[in-house]
Amino acid sequence: MKKRIICTVCPQGCEITATFEGDKIVEFTGYGCPRGVEFARTEFTNPLRILSTSVKVEGGCYPLVSVRSDRGIPRSDLMDCMDIIRQVSVKVGTKRGSVVIEHILGSEANVITTADAK
Repeated sequence: MKKRIICTVCPQGCEITATFEGDKIVEFTGYGCPRGVEFARTEFTNPLRILSTSVKVEGGCYPLVSVRSDRGIPRSDLMDCMDIIRQVSVKVGTKRGSVVIEHILGSEANVITTADAK
């Protein structure tokens, strides 16, 4: 069986084809660089996503501040991560880049602010 994916690692947008035998990937074609192969392998075996959302700000002028994961989180864990994030708030004065949740769900990913909490 063959599956195709468009690589998003760079602007080139290579169409990568993975050939499967059962659940095992036996060949990649159509990639322009080694990063494309790694992207396709991850997408087909354990897709990762950057999670972007917002958290509450305690006593601020604005009710929310934006946050994101600092690295990819398995797509299958995103809803569980959101359940954790919904329970979190930050204080006014929290600076951009501050870690709000360290190692969410035991992963290597931290949830960080992408703006100052005002």
